[in-house]
Amino acid sequence: MNKKFSIPVVFAVALLIVSSCAPVLQNFYIDVKDSNKLSYPVNGKSIAIFAIIPGSSNLETRYLVNDSSNMSQFCIDLARGLEDKLSLNAGEIPTFNIREDLLRAKDSLSGEKLLEISSSDLVIILESLIYEKPVKNLDSNSLNFKVPTFISISGFDNDFGTLPSFSYSDTAYVELTPNEREYLDSDNIKSRLYSAISKSVGREMAHIIVPQWEPQLRQIYVYYNPEWIDAYMKAMSFKWDDAIKLWSAIIDEKNPKITSAAAYNIALACEMSGRLELALQWLEYSYKVLPSDDVLKYKLLIEAEIEKKEK
Repeated sequence: MNKKFSIPVVFAVALLIVSSCAPVLQNFYIDVKDSNKLSYPVNGKSIAIFAIIPGSSNLETRYLVNDSSNMSQFCIDLARGLEDKLSLNAGEIPTFNIREDLLRAKDSLSGEKLLEISSSDLVIILESLIYEKPVKNLDSNSLNFKVPTFISISGFDNDFGTLPSFSYSDTAYVELTPNEREYLDSDNIKSRLYSAISKSVGREMAHIIVPQWEPQLRQIYVYYNPEWIDAYMKAMSFKWDDAIKLWSAIIDEKNPKITSAAAYNIALACEMSGRLELALQWLEYSYKVLPSDDVLKYKLLIEAEIEKKEK
């Protein structure tokens, strides 16, 4: 599970509850990666973008299918969008065009070969780019045209190998002047039209590719006990397994408050280290020892995360 802390967790918190006779819940925030977005491991990587250029464009059923100039321009706009998102210098992400027959040929250009060609750690491959014919937006009084757009992207990484491919399907809207509308089929007007779409969609795709993190509230039990404080500090240093061992040793069957709180914290450590099913088991144990709304609330959250993961 992809999570990271986004707040300072102060050790002084424990000192403020010296007089407490039982563990107390303390709020803290973590950054959680949005699981609804399919992201690539781009942070800290050198990146290159390839456009797969076919031998010819199919204009029979679609307006522009895998047009080489549009694919090249989209790769450039995607690169600029990624550079902005990753705070890179303009031009730091190179783009390449490659013939489809070479890429598809047996024993030819594999993902490893593309990494070698581009001297990069990760390659993003534009598999397909389709622009439908512009249609006047009947819901608007302006000269807005809607252009259904379809994009397919794949990737390869030097650490993870083949990355999941994904498709983008949306309708782009572009406003044309009356004169441009009259000459919609002219090369200059088409160039401006698709250039505007490419910049917009390229930046949107960059937003999808770069991991998105959102702050979420979690709670942890704090308690003035030397072993507990040690476990707490291990957890705040991301040493989850060490924290689990310490809290496991603290569990005292004769004290349900201590036992339930320690089990709750072990569940938290399990979630932070990506072991959701084990986290759920510890929460069930925590609730069994001492039922509480806080444990039940966290248990429902973990169940929802497991269900989302299985979809």
